[in-house]
Amino acid sequence: MRVNVSRELRRITWFVFLWAFHGSFCISQTPQVESAEECADWFLASWNTLDRKYACAGEVQVSESDSEGHLTIEWFEIKFIEPSSQKTYHFVESRHIYANGENSEMWEKWLKRDKEYFWCMGDYSSELSAVDEKAVDENGNPAIGVVRALHTPTVFAYSVVSGSIVDTKYDRKELVEKVFAESSVLSSERNEKDNLVGFFARPYSGTEIVFDSKSGWMPVWSRGYFRKNRGSELTRSSFEGVNYETKSKWEKIGKAQYFPTAITNFVRHINPKSKTSKTVDLRAAWAVDGIGTEVFSKESLEEYNKKDGPIIALRESLLTKLETIQLPVK
Repeated sequence: MRVNVSRELRRITWFVFLWAFHGSFCISQTPQVESAEECADWFLASWNTLDRKYACAGEVQVSESDSEGHLTIEWFEIKFIEPSSQKTYHFVESRHIYANGENSEMWEKWLKRDKEYFWCMGDYSSELSAVDEKAVDENGNPAIGVVRALHTPTVFAYSVVSGSIVDTKYDRKELVEKVFAESSVLSSERNEKDNLVGFFARPYSGTEIVFDSKSGWMPVWSRGYFRKNRGSELTRSSFEGVNYETKSKWEKIGKAQYFPTAITNFVRHINPKSKTSKTVDLRAAWAVDGIGTEVFSKESLEEYNKKDGPIIALRESLLTKLETIQLPVK
C-alpha cells in the first residue's frame, strides 16, 4: 500500500494537537485548509478524535432494486476511551428488522467495560449477563458476547464510501483510511460556494468529494466511479460509470465538532457489470456531554436493567432528537 508521508504526518499532527490541548477530546476550532487533500486529512483526524467519546442513536434503511422490502437497523450506543488509561468502554443495543417484520422484537445488548464483557439477545426486557472474556467459538475466534452478533453502521464512513458495504463486516474506519491512503489527488479546487472539491483516484476506482466550508470542512457530497483501461495512465478520464452517490448533512456540537446526522447513499451499480442498485438512508443523533466511566459502572448497569439511570436518559434524549432529523433532499 502506498502511503503519502506528508499526509500521514499532517493527520497525526492534528490528532496530537487535539489531544495535547483538549484532553477531553473536544475540538475547539476548525483549522485553515487549502486543499481537498487537507480536508480529507482533517476529516480522518476529527473522526479519530470524536470516536473516543460519544453517544449515538441511529436508524438506517437499506433497499435493493432486485429484492422486495428493505432492512431496517436501529441502534443506540455510548463509547468512551478514558484519556489517561486508554481503557475502552462501549455499550451498544441494536436490532435488525426485515421487510416482513422478522426479528423486530429481537434486540442485542452488549457492553465492554475495559476487559469485562456483558451480553444478551432477546426481547428488550432481556438483561445483560457477564461473558467470559476468553470465550471462543468452534473455530477459535472470539465468541458471541465477546464480539457482537449484529452489525451496526459506522456512520462517518457512508459520507465517502459506497453503501454497498453497509451490511457487511467491512464497514469500519480502517477501510476509509485505506481508501484515502491509497489515493492520488488528481484535482483540488474551490467552487462558487467556497467549498473544496477534490478527485481521489485509486487503481480500481475514483471518488469526487465536496468538503463544505460551513460544516467544518466535512464531506457533504461524494460520487464514486469505476476505472476503465486500468493499464493506462491514472488521469481523470480514466474513470467513468458511476458506482455510487452520497449526500450528507452535518450538525455542529460544541465549539467545532461536526457529526453526520443524515446520509442518503445511492449505489447505482454495485459493480461495473451489475444492474442492481441499492439505497441507504441513514439518520443519527449525537451527544458528547455527560459521558465518562461512571456511565458504564456496576450501579449504572443495575439502573439500566431497571429501565432507569444515565444510559436510559441518554437513550431517550437521543431518540427524541432522532425523530426531528430529515434526510438530505434527493
